[in-house]
Amino acid sequence: MAASSTSTLMLPQEYRIMFEAENSHWWYRALRCWLEHVVRRYVSNDGWLLDAGCGTGATLALLQSLNYKSLGFDLSLSGLQFACNRDHMFNKLCCASVTNLPYSSNSFTGIICADVLYLLHDDDEVNALREFKRVLRPGGALILNLPAYEWLRGEHDQAVSTQRRYTAKSLRQKLRAAGFEPLRLEYRYMMFLPALALVRRVLRSGKQDAAKASSDLTLNFGLLNSMLTYITHTEERFGRFIIRPFGTSVCAVAKVSH
Repeated sequence: MAASSTSTLMLPQEYRIMFEAENSHWWYRALRCWLEHVVRRYVSNDGWLLDAGCGTGATLALLQSLNYKSLGFDLSLSGLQFACNRDHMFNKLCCASVTNLPYSSNSFTGIICADVLYLLHDDDEVNALREFKRVLRPGGALILNLPAYEWLRGEHDQAVSTQRRYTAKSLRQKLRAAGFEPLRLEYRYMMFLPALALVRRVLRSGKQDAAKASSDLTLNFGLLNSMLTYITHTEERFGRFIIRPFGTSVCAVAKVSH
């Protein structure tokens, strides 16, 4: 996950946890399922895709398996080191900030920015969206996934240095202010919202030391992970035909408005 030089970065150990969890953890598997669907639907494969804040490279690996030409960057050398361990990945990567993209204007048919913007301070978020608009080709798609609802904040948010959480309304406003028009805007992980809200409320006990905070990914779910994988994949299949009105994540597909 990328950030600007003036923004907070995830704790270094989070990249190791992410790399080890991405193949099997239900949350990441559901994210890739959704990304595969929206990429196939909204992004042509006759150009290049950019993974903005590629982290440890799992989304790039997905795009590679779908035969999309892709590049990725991250500000964190910790994340890039893990990404370089993936097959055929080294020459796709660079170290850069979302607020100052090292690419020419109109370079990409699509940009994926999954769980990155919420790490940025307000001015950097505006600059990042401006840069995305600059490097997108006419008709190109911006694909975003972000954490929903400020009242869902928990220890995980401290571990990954969350600056804000979003609603569909706030995300729509930010996209339009930056010159994008949402094509699809909805929530994800709808079925988990009541349970997560309850757990976060029970566990919330005032301010915690961010250096000691742990990610949700440190939990070893075992059989529960398999059950959650089945539930989220079922939701994703039905979610292709309905707009989910609430959930623990909010996502968007947007194009540059004319």
